[in-house]
Amino acid sequence: MALTLTIPGGVVQLSGNPIWCNVAGAVIPAGATAYQIILKITSLDDVIKGGPFEDGITPDAAGAAIFDVSGWVYAP
Repeated sequence: MALTLTIPGGVVQLSGNPIWCNVAGAVIPAGATAYQIILKITSLDDVIKGGPFEDGITPDAAGAAIFDVSGWVYAP
């Protein structure tokens, strides 16, 4: 099984924008029952306290998953 994950805009994103991921290939791998895309947020300059943060989303039928990271990056 081969999947291709694309994050338009690259690995550095603006903090207020949702991160859209697109999976091409088999959207649901054969035999999978709880398939998700996992996104891990890390702060390279240690400004985001408490990380790294991880979230998992099941892609829709088109292979898209949208992560809203604003709650993590705007935390006090």
